[in-house]
Amino acid sequence: FTVDDSVIYQHLPIDENGWHAGDGANGTGNRKSIGIEICENADGDFEKTTANAQWLIRKLMKENNIPLKHVVPHKKWSGKECPRKLLDRWNSFINGISSSDTPPKESSPTYPLPSGIIKLTSPYRKGTKVLQLQKALAALHFYPDKGAKNNGIDGVYGPKTANAVKRFQLMNGLTADGIYGPKTKAKLKSKLK
Repeated sequence: FTVDDSVIYQHLPIDENGWHAGDGANGTGNRKSIGIEICENADGDFEKTTANAQWLIRKLMKENNIPLKHVVPHKKWSGKECPRKLLDRWNSFINGISSSDTPPKESSPTYPLPSGIIKLTSPYRKGTKVLQLQKALAALHFYPDKGAKNNGIDGVYGPKTANAVKRFQLMNGLTADGIYGPKTKAKLKSKLK
């Protein structure tokens, strides 16, 4: 699972190995635990992310008859300082898991989409409009650059953004030219609902 302040994604069935624990092919963490990635987004609300993770853990514990003592940090399996922002308050985090059965408030993130045309040679190839577009593409998994700061979301319409637009267009029956315009905006809007 991946959890942030507004969504929870399940990537694999809980009975399938995800190789998430870092303790080897036959490690107990990889073979017998459920991995939950708690996101540390620079523009996110980490306390809300933490509350969402606690709710998910409560739900999984109840559904799978998992005792609280089996809720452990990534560090237990790999030795890595993870989850970095929670290790120094792990006991408080654990206490919060058993404190409430209230599910997190449903909130759908909104992605305002820019108007007009944006392309590599556009005068609008830097700034808020491009940032909005990159965030929308990232929400649909077309714009993660995991090696870059903030996953590459930088407000610059460079080759990576043009390529992400092109891939989105290709996958959605549009002319794959890498130019953001009204048709691409309409398709993005329909996919983000």
